[in-house]
Amino acid sequence: MSQPDQAAYLGSISVENLACFGPRQTLDLTLDDGRPAPWTLILGDNGTGKTTLLQAIAGMTPVVMPPLVKDVKARAWILGWPPLRSMLRPHTGSGLAISADFLLGAHPDCEPTELERVAVRAGLEPMGGFAGVGWEMVTRLADAGCFGYGATRNAGRSQLIDGDPEGFDAATLFDDEATLISPDEWLAQMDYAAAKQDDRNGIDYAARRDQVKTLLVRLLPDVSDVEIRVKDGPSAEVVFETPYGRVPFQRMGLGYRTMTTWVVDLAARMFRRWPDAADPLAQPAVVLVDEIDLHLHPSWQRRLMDWLSELFPNAQFIATAHSPLIVQAARDARIAVLRRERDHVLIDQSFASVTGWRVDQLLTSELFGLPTARAAVYDSTIAERTDLLSKSALSGEDRRRLAELDQELTALPAGESAADIEAMDIIRRAAEALKREGGD
Repeated sequence: MSQPDQAAYLGSISVENLACFGPRQTLDLTLDDGRPAPWTLILGDNGTGKTTLLQAIAGMTPVVMPPLVKDVKARAWILGWPPLRSMLRPHTGSGLAISADFLLGAHPDCEPTELERVAVRAGLEPMGGFAGVGWEMVTRLADAGCFGYGATRNAGRSQLIDGDPEGFDAATLFDDEATLISPDEWLAQMDYAAAKQDDRNGIDYAARRDQVKTLLVRLLPDVSDVEIRVKDGPSAEVVFETPYGRVPFQRMGLGYRTMTTWVVDLAARMFRRWPDAADPLAQPAVVLVDEIDLHLHPSWQRRLMDWLSELFPNAQFIATAHSPLIVQAARDARIAVLRRERDHVLIDQSFASVTGWRVDQLLTSELFGLPTARAAVYDSTIAERTDLLSKSALSGEDRRRLAELDQELTALPAGESAADIEAMDIIRRAAEALKREGGD
């Protein structure tokens, strides 16, 4: 079992000939001073390998298996490695390669000189294995927590044994049919064990229940309380207190349900991994989340990263996203954009800070690459105007057409808020009225 405060963060992950990645590409997961970045956001068009990178990270997490034969030493293997092997680029002559740079230290805020760097690479055995490190280091890496969540974050009903989650900690990243624990079932079991004062394992079930209830109230907008209504035995119904009254978990909106499901699953797994820690949720962990903005309103997206960092203060989050609002909120974060180049994908991390940028600036930057923040229906108008302005000399017809385009674009709303747009419209109409009066 892991010891509290035993950290193993990721410094980098490198892939070669994996799925859409051809030549060796490296994702840097550290800040400028060498410490692990608390957040890394992976952006890119659909199909550019964002999920693949998360799978590669999860695949590099060792799992110590029990001996299969008596007196045979237990070995570490990589659960994600077999499916990753199946993603080898078929038309390449060279082999698949995945390697990772781990940063070992007491906590993420320690000085860079205190961090121990360990480079490992995936072995090529049929079941997968580690190369480049000794057995002691492999077991140390296996003790560290790496938890992964795919875009399909469905709750199951049979993954609890005495309140503990079972199975691979990143299963949903590899299998759309895999399920997470049921939040209401987990909370019900905690409540039932607390009522029975069942502490034979030395576990304070009431404290776990109350900590997760507090976590959900902090994380979920407009939820002021979480109530557990007891039915028969360990069965219960979890109800959220909202401005509309008390709403059962299963009747909450999809954004609430998916967020609750993966966050409760993460909390339950951290409780299991660090049962003796004073605060298991404050222990070091690597948390992988695919499409972290999934089903979330923009107001929620803007605050999500701060809330998660507050609730899991020593976690290293590595997430994929499609929303500029997530990027806008990314303070002290690494940002990577995956770009297609002919038949393979490149990892681009050459961006300067975007702190303070507006959403429209982010959308039209290299991070998202939109030609304009306007609706697509205006793309041809803007493109035509740009072509005219690029001419060295304009004909009379060109000038007439440019005036028409300018008039069409000028009529579009301007400003950052409804009040700004209304004010600009008033100014524009006033200016037109003054022009007419001056002409008279």
